[in-house]
Amino acid sequence: MKPDRVRLLGLIAAAVISATALMLASLADPDRLPVSPFGYYRVVVMHVVMTLLLSWFLAGFLVPDERSSGWWFFWISIGVGMVLLTAALGSFVGSHLDEMRSELGMRLLIRAGWCLALQLPWCVMSRSVAEPNVEQRITPSVIGTLLLAMVLGVVVPIGYLTTLIPQQTKIASKHWAQRNLPKTRLAVSRLSALGSWGEFEHRSPRDGAIERVSPRRFLVLLDEARRDVEAEVRRLRTVELDRQMRLDLAMYLKLLGKLSEARATVEPLTSDDPRAAALMADIFKDAEQWQTSSEWYRRMLDLLRENPAEIEMSPAFIVLMRTRAYDSLAYNARELKDFDGAEQIYFDALEAMPSPSEQAHFHYHLAGHYEKSGRLALATEHLQAARRLGPDKDQYPEPGSLWYQVLSSGSPVGIFAPAAKSE
Repeated sequence: MKPDRVRLLGLIAAAVISATALMLASLADPDRLPVSPFGYYRVVVMHVVMTLLLSWFLAGFLVPDERSSGWWFFWISIGVGMVLLTAALGSFVGSHLDEMRSELGMRLLIRAGWCLALQLPWCVMSRSVAEPNVEQRITPSVIGTLLLAMVLGVVVPIGYLTTLIPQQTKIASKHWAQRNLPKTRLAVSRLSALGSWGEFEHRSPRDGAIERVSPRRFLVLLDEARRDVEAEVRRLRTVELDRQMRLDLAMYLKLLGKLSEARATVEPLTSDDPRAAALMADIFKDAEQWQTSSEWYRRMLDLLRENPAEIEMSPAFIVLMRTRAYDSLAYNARELKDFDGAEQIYFDALEAMPSPSEQAHFHYHLAGHYEKSGRLALATEHLQAARRLGPDKDQYPEPGSLWYQVLSSGSPVGIFAPAAKSE
């Protein structure tokens, strides 16, 4: 076989075998997450590819002039053994790193070293076949290749993580704003595996103070919240449910990701209770059924106007519900790629909700909507309107910055909480 073909096959074998071993290790995780500290399958692929040159380069120093049958057995044993150890015990690496409180840098080096250890035996054997009589010496070109291999193996992944971590932190924060515990925990556990530097806002249940916590700490808080919610579900299932208890139970089931059960629990109330219609809309939004979710939000707006069940609701509570409905309708429209529809919803909200603070809220969202589509003049106009109408102009950024952060349209904290009162 030609040497070039042997080299190519060797590189392919090293990449495929190392990636397969890391994928097999994920089978031990109940969520089928890639073994920590990788967190994402795309990170596995990126490290496997970026480490190949370094593995191939270092293999050249490990090929002896003479190779006995014992030499081949040694490298085959090392290669197979690393694959089996990774597949069988790889899941323990993440827990050990957590115990050591390892941060991003250490986890990145472990990822690169792990791929190197999986690839090196196969690169050594393929180089020994492709280049049987070539001795690798230390020359300026070799040093240059080593530096390039190290850049690909370590520096490029750092650059990739500077994009991935903020993006995934924003997604996790969105799930948390929507109070979707399973999706939030999945996203945060991935970030924790990477050693993310991102932080999350958490409101203390004791005094309501907002603190910023690391992904590792946030995972602990999420697990505590899940246990509390599960305890409430068990309690509510042992008593006869009135209207409020049924709403609470449906909300808790939604938080746990049990959407079908939550929908069946709240459905009997949706004919005349706007709170139930809002919860049904949230359930469909968590299921990413955007159109159906929007239909329920519009149903909620109708019930707020008619109030057939004559539920006592304070004016402030009604405003909060209507504001959330319009925010969520616009959110669903964006998910459906109906950006003109999202824009029209904001204008409908401006017409339907005339108070200055409400107008400021929707002008701010319109500013974000226009900024994302590159219409900066309109974005600036609406941001200025938000600052002019809002009770506190410092609540919104300066228009000169041309940078806006669209508020999450998830359910506001406390609307359906047991302590929240609608009267």
